[in-house]
Amino acid sequence: MSIRVILADDQIPWNIDSKDEIVKKEILAQIGEKLIKMGKDPEQCYEDDKEWFQELVNYLETKFELTYVREFEEAERLFVKPEEFDVAVVDLSWTGDSTRKENPRENIGLKLLETLAKSNPVMPVIAFSQNFEKDRELMSSVLEHGALPLQKYYDGTGHQALASAIKYVSFKNITGQKKELDPGKVKIIEVLRGLTFSQGWKVAATVFAIFSFVAVASYNAGEKNLLGLEDQPLNKQMQPMQKTRG
Repeated sequence: MSIRVILADDQIPWNIDSKDEIVKKEILAQIGEKLIKMGKDPEQCYEDDKEWFQELVNYLETKFELTYVREFEEAERLFVKPEEFDVAVVDLSWTGDSTRKENPRENIGLKLLETLAKSNPVMPVIAFSQNFEKDRELMSSVLEHGALPLQKYYDGTGHQALASAIKYVSFKNITGQKKELDPGKVKIIEVLRGLTFSQGWKVAATVFAIFSFVAVASYNAGEKNLLGLEDQPLNKQMQPMQKTRG
């Protein structure tokens, strides 16, 4: 039976020109100046990220049954009764969501995690964000909400890492018991990751316990067949894109 995944992220392409243009306008208005100060072309950053997300969607669609949510308010409604899904993947910052208007956008996905923890404490949840790299405390907040923090890397390995994490948490959930992440195991996993991480993986210290296990065990230990995943071309893995938001 196919794993049913709900992917909530404002950066998922609509593939409707007018909708995608609104997202682009929002992103450039929110962080365009910041990107310029970093010496980057905001429009190019947006286009690169859009391409990466489209490739992510294409990749995940070959593995799972996907439902997409691109607006925060819609995610709030769906997450009140999420029984029709097996795994939720939630973005934390909703920079391109025009429906937010003057409301906060950074790390508001934590509210979605809280909703899911109350409405369906059994369903595995992955917090998929680039913000862990700059905010270590954010990981603790995500764990407190019963979710798995997964660093978002804008290259081909990011696609594989997310697919691996989805497979892993869905397997670990077959008992139907309330999900729990044991912070006491983090240091051990981090040590193992430091000993075995290779082959171009771009995962820094911000990637947490279970992600480390998934990435290392699934790819470096040669267990891709167990998870039903295949290799991506190396040139895709080794070409990071400029990221515009979390």
